[in-house]
Amino acid sequence: MAALKQLLQMSLGPSHLYAASFGVSKIRFLRNLQTEAAGPIQQISKFHRFLYQATTHVRRIHTDTIRRAAVNYSSMVPLDSLQLKNDDKILEVTWRDGDTQIYPYPWLRDNCMCESCYNYSTHTRSFSIHDIDVEVIPNEAILSLGKTTLTIIWPDGHKSEYSSDWLKENRFNHSEDDLVLYPKYRYWGNDLEQTLCAFDFADVLEDDKVLFKMLLEIKTLGLCRISGAGTQEEQVKKVADRIAFLHTTYFG
Repeated sequence: MAALKQLLQMSLGPSHLYAASFGVSKIRFLRNLQTEAAGPIQQISKFHRFLYQATTHVRRIHTDTIRRAAVNYSSMVPLDSLQLKNDDKILEVTWRDGDTQIYPYPWLRDNCMCESCYNYSTHTRSFSIHDIDVEVIPNEAILSLGKTTLTIIWPDGHKSEYSSDWLKENRFNHSEDDLVLYPKYRYWGNDLEQTLCAFDFADVLEDDKVLFKMLLEIKTLGLCRISGAGTQEEQVKKVADRIAFLHTTYFG
């Protein structure tokens, strides 16, 4: 029991933020774990359930925050109008910049990104495409949040939300190239030293746009140059922390 408690204490170290967000302290969790669980296997199972519930709660908070922030997203082009064309089973939307696009009803239902339809941990849908009625016709389509969000209510009562930017990025005609999913790889030549992009250390740490350009450069070319980092210790770690959480391994 003592060894298991020590293991859980070590494991819960980086997860204390999840525990705080979920309203359960680390000490209380461990005490309940000792008194309520009947054996080591049940204890570990409860630990996994706790982490799953906590991370789900945090993800829901993040999703709601992003949805609210979308209203103030300056680059978002609001929708101007929409039209349900049930005979053709398509939805036609028009943006304020004059762009127009049609979306088939089954395609919209298949691309619902709500938590019950989409698994954000694995980035996959949570249902089979065979479960979709290809003859489905929505009951209602509503514009909200300053016409930046489209909400569709389906016959079974399910609600799907799509931002105007998401619809624009995923339209069938004149879609912009997705540089992340479909990068245009570049190959090294004898002019690499002259063409290699350089990024300022401070800009990488503070500016999201510069960080994105740097990551895209690494993805398409394989490397980039960062200047102005100085000679202080752990400067590389600052860049790594800016990109993602560091994961401790046996290899250092």
